[in-house]
Amino acid sequence: MTNLTLKRYILKTLKLDNYKRDYRLITRLPKYLNDTLIGLLFSDGGLQKSTNRSNVRLIVTMSMNSYLYIFHLYNLFEPYIDTYLKTLDIKSSNPVELGKKYITVRYKTISMSQYYIIIIFFIKKILLIKNMRK
Repeated sequence: MTNLTLKRYILKTLKLDNYKRDYRLITRLPKYLNDTLIGLLFSDGGLQKSTNRSNVRLIVTMSMNSYLYIFHLYNLFEPYIDTYLKTLDIKSSNPVELGKKYITVRYKTISMSQYYIIIIFFIKKILLIKNMRK
């Protein structure tokens, strides 16, 4: 993280509500979010970098059928989110269902360096599972 990026993050964070500011200034994610994040990375979540120099952010995308679940996840990560849930219409590219529309729901968190700690833990967990299967 560059000095300019850090400065922007701090200035933006200071303008937030107290509870959001308190969460974002903690150097580690709360334990319940660590476990949730790992579960999401094994299922419908992913980590994204907007540029080579940026931190990563969490993106969760699910079908509209899972709206209550994604809404619950959204509420858990809400201190780290600046936007609302977004719905997207997606057309199927499958030749059997060509043109069929699906509605998905997604949210993105802010970019945070705390996710790097989780990525390392996630990789270690995958390696552990692979070793257990041998």
